[in-house]
Amino acid sequence: EENVFRKVINGAPTEDPDHLAAKEMVERALNRTANIYVQPHQAFNSDAASINKAYETLRHVAAWYKNDKNRFDQQLPY
Repeated sequence: EENVFRKVINGAPTEDPDHLAAKEMVERALNRTANIYVQPHQAFNSDAASINKAYETLRHVAAWYKNDKNRFDQQLPY
């Protein structure tokens, strides 16, 4: 329900206890009253993240061809 949670983060009302807890965690992380850590491979799989991942992938593919299939411009992520 990430789309719903995005709306909650942006001010939509909710009574869902999971969303309320997650919103509190995000707020505490942002105001630095708690240290909330999420490993990169456990991050949310949102539309925005998918779009960004596709963009980064195409950048790497373009670099591969630009460099005559010999190298990328930067190290690829894990």
